Amino acid sequence: MMKMSSSICSSEDWRTKLFGSNLVKCSSIVEDTEFELVPTDDALVNTVVTNGTGQLEQQHEDEEIYGVYFSFANINVECDDFTKSLAEFYKKFNEEVSKGGSKVKFEVIQVVLWTHTDVIVDYEATFRRNILDLPWFAVPFSDVETKRRLAQKYRIKVGAPALVLVKSGGAEISRPSRDSLDDPAGFPWMPRPLEQILAGVPLEKCGRWDEMEDAIGESGGGKQAAPFTYADLPDDCVRAFYFAAHWCPPCKAFTPQLAETYSLIKRRGHDLQIIFVSSDRSQESYSRAASSMPWLSVGWSQSSARQELAGALAVQGIPALRLLTSRGAVPVEARHHIAGDPDGLNFPWKPGPVNILTERYLTKLQEHPAIVLFVDGEDSELQFAESVLLPAAESYYEEYSMQHPGFYPYQISPDEETIDFEYTFTSTSDKTHSSGPPNKRKNKYLQFLIAIDTEASDMLREHVGLDDAVPLLTAIDFSKNRLSIMQYGAEITTDSVQNFLDNYLSGQLEFQTFRSFTDDNLTDDCD
Repeated sequence: MMKMSSSICSSEDWRTKLFGSNLVKCSSIVEDTEFELVPTDDALVNTVVTNGTGQLEQQHEDEEIYGVYFSFANINVECDDFTKSLAEFYKKFNEEVSKGGSKVKFEVIQVVLWTHTDVIVDYEATFRRNILDLPWFAVPFSDVETKRRLAQKYRIKVGAPALVLVKSGGAEISRPSRDSLDDPAGFPWMPRPLEQILAGVPLEKCGRWDEMEDAIGESGGGKQAAPFTYADLPDDCVRAFYFAAHWCPPCKAFTPQLAETYSLIKRRGHDLQIIFVSSDRSQESYSRAASSMPWLSVGWSQSSARQELAGALAVQGIPALRLLTSRGAVPVEARHHIAGDPDGLNFPWKPGPVNILTERYLTKLQEHPAIVLFVDGEDSELQFAESVLLPAAESYYEEYSMQHPGFYPYQISPDEETIDFEYTFTSTSDKTHSSGPPNKRKNKYLQFLIAIDTEASDMLREHVGLDDAVPLLTAIDFSKNRLSIMQYGAEITTDSVQNFLDNYLSGQLEFQTFRSFTDDNLTDDCD
């Protein structure tokens, strides 16, 4: 049985938009058939406020801080340890706050997720066990879309528990590790800016720096002088911090892949600066690792800077590649981009409405239909393709986001497809719960893709039965095994693309069918 608390809030604010209309009060779960749902705006009041140094201040709307805790119900040991540490911190911290006479508190919203598993489990029972007796709130079991949206927004890595501290509006401010919870005085554990961490720290050229610079110069890109500090990097460059070590086998496998992608990106004239941050155990090991790299590094002697960088960029394992598209940008993990786009065609991999077709996007076509424009790979053709697709794509996503508040269709977590959002009720008591069954509806949003002369494009053409004609505007829907093609010879303009999209959305396009597309098909085609 579900009990509802009354709401005193008359209008929806950012908390409701982000976390959903209601939250489960974890401490209210006393038996299998009873729990309490609390309106989100009522649950998240009087939250803790700090000045960024851990010192409590008088509450102010723009300084509220919440903890969004992502746990995985079917990966127990690490999540159980993190949950225990977080619960102890929550209790001690809020006790100290109340001793000071303040009514504010630190509030946590738990998001219980599952990794894909072939083992049949009672999902709802594991959800209840994971939040039983905890002192905070949780996103309801049935609110699948909110969980999906939060996992995407905060780029949650499958199987790794994560505490994301957010401020008013939902912007991320820090991701404290479990060890950070042992230091309440450091709350909210906001890392120093990278400029401060690396102030005065010399950056060294790795072993293949000159080799890469010679190659770039010969290809017309022009050589660049090695910057001596982080502050010397060009303001408009894209920065990446590569955490690795010579003793790490996965690092040895990934480094050559990263170097090849780095070379291709640089040859196309993009300013990417990679900085190696070593996790080696000796200077000799560090030197061996750096000798195979064509970028910069934080020197071996700068151990404190290297350690602080790992914390500031929330690195919990290696190899790790943290990408910052501009100064002050939120760092994102970029290893999956190297794997899915080894030619760096979509660099700097900013979430956007229009993307170049790669194998990763080809795989996503199984779930999401797409408007695909086939063109030659020349820069002028790419610019043309983006110019005619972008207005329609932006208009479509603006309307789509209005229909799905808080959902950003093209901001996809690299691990989204390995997090299980398709769970069903197996509990015998599910019919007694007025919370209802989970919402399993997937958001079948459209993708907008540019297909150039690549292996992924060739695979797609072969599978759906297209010849090599360019430019060619198509609508491809693998969920229904159908394809529509704009009339050959018709001029492709901003207006004609918009008209093609409108006809697709209204069901007025004429389609032809093709054979079913499965993972096996993709594997066979790749072979």
